[in-house]
Amino acid sequence: MFWFAARPIRSVYAFVFRPRRRTAKILIRSDNNILLVRPNYGHRKWTLPGGKVEGRESYEDAAHREVLEETGLQLRFVRAIGRHENIWENYRNTVEYFLAAPASIDPVVDGIEIKEAGWFPMDVLPSDRSAGVDRCLQMYKQTPP
Repeated sequence: MFWFAARPIRSVYAFVFRPRRRTAKILIRSDNNILLVRPNYGHRKWTLPGGKVEGRESYEDAAHREVLEETGLQLRFVRAIGRHENIWENYRNTVEYFLAAPASIDPVVDGIEIKEAGWFPMDVLPSDRSAGVDRCLQMYKQTPP
Protein backbone atom coordinates (compact mmCIF):
# COMPACT_ATOMS: atom_id res chain seq x y z
CA MET A 1 0.00 0.00 0.00
CA PHE A 2 2.86 2.37 0.88
CA TRP A 3 4.52 1.93 -2.54
CA PHE A 4 1.20 2.54 -4.28
CA ALA A 5 1.13 6.04 -2.73
CA ALA A 6 4.88 6.70 -2.79
CA ARG A 7 5.57 5.71 -6.40
CA PRO A 8 3.96 8.81 -8.03
CA ILE A 9 5.84 11.11 -5.62
CA ARG A 10 9.11 9.33 -6.37
CA SER A 11 8.44 9.55 -10.12
CA VAL A 12 7.85 13.31 -9.99
CA TYR A 13 10.99 13.80 -7.91
CA ALA A 14 13.04 11.77 -10.40
CA PHE A 15 11.60 13.64 -13.37
CA VAL A 16 12.38 17.06 -11.88
CA PHE A 17 15.80 16.41 -10.33
CA ARG A 18 17.16 13.55 -12.49
CA PRO A 19 19.15 12.01 -9.62
CA ARG A 20 21.98 9.56 -10.20
CA ARG A 21 21.86 5.90 -9.31
CA ARG A 22 24.70 3.44 -9.25
CA THR A 23 24.14 -0.25 -9.83
CA ALA A 24 26.38 -3.33 -9.79
CA LYS A 25 25.52 -6.40 -11.88
CA ILE A 26 27.55 -9.59 -11.65
CA LEU A 27 28.20 -12.29 -14.23
CA ILE A 28 28.97 -15.32 -12.08
CA ARG A 29 30.64 -18.13 -14.03
CA SER A 30 31.26 -21.73 -13.11
CA ASP A 31 32.68 -23.79 -15.95
CA ASN A 32 30.62 -22.73 -18.98
CA ASN A 33 27.51 -21.88 -16.92
CA ILE A 34 26.28 -18.56 -15.57
CA LEU A 35 24.07 -17.89 -12.59
CA LEU A 36 20.82 -16.03 -13.22
CA VAL A 37 18.17 -14.98 -10.73
CA ARG A 38 14.46 -14.28 -11.16
CA PRO A 39 13.18 -11.46 -8.92
CA ASN A 40 9.72 -11.41 -7.34
CA TYR A 41 9.20 -7.77 -8.34
CA GLY A 42 9.58 -5.54 -11.39
CA HIS A 43 10.06 -7.30 -14.71
CA ARG A 44 10.32 -10.80 -13.13
CA LYS A 45 12.65 -11.95 -15.92
CA TRP A 46 15.85 -13.91 -15.49
CA THR A 47 18.63 -11.46 -14.81
CA LEU A 48 22.09 -11.15 -13.33
CA PRO A 49 22.42 -10.85 -9.56
CA GLY A 50 23.08 -7.31 -8.43
CA GLY A 51 21.51 -4.08 -7.36
CA LYS A 52 21.92 -0.59 -6.01
CA VAL A 53 25.26 0.68 -4.74
CA GLU A 54 24.61 2.17 -1.31
CA GLY A 55 25.95 5.58 -0.19
CA ARG A 56 29.74 5.61 -0.21
CA GLU A 57 29.99 1.91 -1.01
CA SER A 58 32.23 0.96 -3.94
CA TYR A 59 30.81 -0.88 -6.93
CA GLU A 60 32.92 -3.93 -6.03
CA ASP A 61 31.73 -3.95 -2.41
CA ALA A 62 28.15 -3.69 -3.66
CA ALA A 63 28.77 -6.64 -5.99
CA HIS A 64 29.87 -8.84 -3.08
CA ARG A 65 26.98 -7.67 -0.87
CA GLU A 66 24.26 -8.03 -3.51
CA VAL A 67 25.37 -11.53 -4.54
CA LEU A 68 25.42 -12.62 -0.89
CA GLU A 69 21.98 -11.10 -0.24
CA GLU A 70 20.35 -12.52 -3.38
CA THR A 71 22.01 -15.94 -3.64
CA GLY A 72 23.82 -16.63 -0.38
CA LEU A 73 27.06 -17.13 -2.34
CA GLN A 74 30.49 -15.75 -1.47
CA LEU A 75 32.67 -14.68 -4.39
CA ARG A 76 36.29 -15.77 -4.82
CA PHE A 77 37.25 -12.98 -7.19
CA VAL A 78 35.56 -10.03 -8.85
CA ARG A 79 36.79 -8.15 -11.93
CA ALA A 80 35.13 -5.21 -13.70
CA ILE A 81 34.31 -5.92 -17.35
CA GLY A 82 32.30 -2.89 -18.44
CA ARG A 83 30.04 0.01 -17.71
CA HIS A 84 26.70 1.12 -19.15
CA GLU A 85 24.83 4.39 -18.62
CA ASN A 86 21.10 4.72 -19.12
CA ILE A 87 17.99 6.57 -17.99
CA TRP A 88 15.66 4.32 -16.03
CA GLU A 89 12.43 5.68 -14.53
CA ASN A 90 13.92 9.19 -14.93
CA TYR A 91 17.02 8.27 -12.92
CA ARG A 92 20.45 8.59 -14.53
CA ASN A 93 21.79 5.13 -13.88
CA THR A 94 25.38 3.89 -14.15
CA VAL A 95 25.65 0.10 -14.22
CA GLU A 96 29.06 -1.45 -13.56
CA TYR A 97 29.30 -5.05 -14.78
CA PHE A 98 31.59 -7.57 -13.11
CA LEU A 99 32.86 -11.06 -13.82
CA ALA A 100 33.06 -13.25 -10.72
CA ALA A 101 33.79 -16.79 -9.62
CA PRO A 102 31.78 -18.27 -6.75
CA ALA A 103 33.31 -19.98 -3.72
CA SER A 104 30.49 -22.58 -3.96
CA ILE A 105 27.83 -23.36 -6.57
CA ASP A 106 24.72 -23.91 -4.46
CA PRO A 107 22.65 -20.70 -4.41
CA VAL A 108 20.05 -20.19 -1.69
CA VAL A 109 17.33 -17.61 -2.32
CA ASP A 110 15.04 -16.07 0.27
CA GLY A 111 11.85 -16.35 -1.82
CA ILE A 112 10.98 -12.75 -0.96
CA GLU A 113 13.23 -10.58 -3.13
CA ILE A 114 14.43 -13.40 -5.38
CA LYS A 115 12.00 -16.11 -6.48
CA GLU A 116 14.56 -18.51 -7.91
CA ALA A 117 18.15 -18.87 -9.06
CA GLY A 118 19.63 -21.22 -11.61
CA TRP A 119 22.76 -22.11 -13.54
CA PHE A 120 22.44 -21.91 -17.33
CA PRO A 121 24.87 -22.83 -20.10
CA MET A 122 26.08 -19.59 -21.73
CA ASP A 123 24.82 -20.76 -25.12
CA VAL A 124 21.39 -21.94 -23.86
CA LEU A 125 19.92 -19.04 -21.87
CA PRO A 126 16.22 -18.66 -21.04
CA SER A 127 14.29 -16.58 -23.57
CA ASP A 128 12.59 -14.56 -20.82
CA ARG A 129 15.77 -12.80 -19.69
CA SER A 130 16.50 -9.12 -19.21
CA ALA A 131 18.40 -7.16 -21.87
CA GLY A 132 21.17 -6.56 -19.32
CA VAL A 133 22.17 -10.23 -19.50
CA ASP A 134 22.94 -9.97 -23.22
CA ARG A 135 24.66 -6.60 -22.75
CA CYS A 136 26.91 -8.05 -20.05
CA LEU A 137 27.73 -11.16 -22.10
CA GLN A 138 28.72 -8.93 -25.03
CA MET A 139 31.05 -6.96 -22.74
CA TYR A 140 32.45 -10.20 -21.35
CA LYS A 141 33.22 -11.54 -24.85
CA GLN A 142 35.10 -8.32 -25.69
CA THR A 143 37.15 -8.36 -22.47
CA PRO A 144 40.71 -9.66 -22.71
CA PRO A 145 41.38 -12.78 -20.57
